[in-house]
Amino acid sequence: MGALRYQKPRLILFHCNCEPTGEYWDAFKAIARKTLRIVQRTPPENIWGKSIKVSLLVHSTAGRLTVIELFISTTKKWRSFLK
Repeated sequence: MGALRYQKPRLILFHCNCEPTGEYWDAFKAIARKTLRIVQRTPPENIWGKSIKVSLLVHSTAGRLTVIELFISTTKKWRSFLK
């Protein structure tokens, strides 16, 4: 909520395979309103052709990299940077 309050983003993309529940989530949704977009996704099973079957943490990291890759025009720089 601090980022929403102080940074005032135009859009918040929340990537998940199921929407969270609870009073804090409901409060955040009420405050964020049209700023919040929920993007339904399944956890990735591979990244750049390499299978990942380790843990939920690795899946979430791979998911973040996949999202970053969508918004970066050239992925070759990222691939060499992340090796």
